[in-house]
Amino acid sequence: MIKNVSLTILISLTIVNSIRAQENLVNIEAKDLVDLTIDTSSVHAMREVISSDLLSIERKGFKRAYDSIAKVFEDRLEYYYKEQYTKEELKQFLVFCKTKTGKRFAADMGRLYQGNLTEDKPLYQRLSELKKKFRDWQPANEKVIVQNRAGADSLLRLLQTQKYLNIIKANKVMQIEPRFEMDYVKAFDRMSDGYLADLKQYFRDNYTDVEFVEIFQFYATPVGKKVIVSTGPLIAATIKADHEFVDNVFRIHKDINFGKFQREYFRENKE
Repeated sequence: MIKNVSLTILISLTIVNSIRAQENLVNIEAKDLVDLTIDTSSVHAMREVISSDLLSIERKGFKRAYDSIAKVFEDRLEYYYKEQYTKEELKQFLVFCKTKTGKRFAADMGRLYQGNLTEDKPLYQRLSELKKKFRDWQPANEKVIVQNRAGADSLLRLLQTQKYLNIIKANKVMQIEPRFEMDYVKAFDRMSDGYLADLKQYFRDNYTDVEFVEIFQFYATPVGKKVIVSTGPLIAATIKADHEFVDNVFRIHKDINFGKFQREYFRENKE
């Protein structure tokens, strides 16, 4: 009887450990996908920029608080991948993202969805300029003629880049006075045309025909098709996590101004 109970416990522990090992593997794969597909460099860079302006006695408390909200931001994105994809799909997605072409392309997708792919004039800068002068925007008399490479055009259609811009447009329109909404929408659409042309040029300049084929081959697989279908939810999840992160950064700024981290330092170093 005791042997049977011991055997049952041993089997149960083995099953629990196996489940935990699988969960840990899924967590690692989801984290790897966040690292490969979403540009979080600005989150880490901001930590150093803010820290450099603080008093030495404030830095430890600030970094502890900042690292906490940065982890919440990354956890939100990892949760998205774990909810959207099975363990096997995560593995297949990672296989592509770890190839030479896939790794570079995944990094570019992260920058694209953060609006930083066209470094000379990022999307956020275009949006800022648009907000300042959209009421006075005049339509151009001439059309810009772009010599298209089929790969770049097809890729942007496949990535549903226009859908991504439409999500941003809907978000920005809510911040505009109702009487200016129609003007803003028209100006946004004109801005989008220029931005899309720059994106096409970027892909034409940075990817070979062979690399385009590798990318399209991945998106033709079942998991690749799922990645495309999930583009909208990924953008929405990223925007939501980003807004939450920005709100938390403002909260930390408020804590700095009210001396929270100085008080923490003196409490921790009280003799």
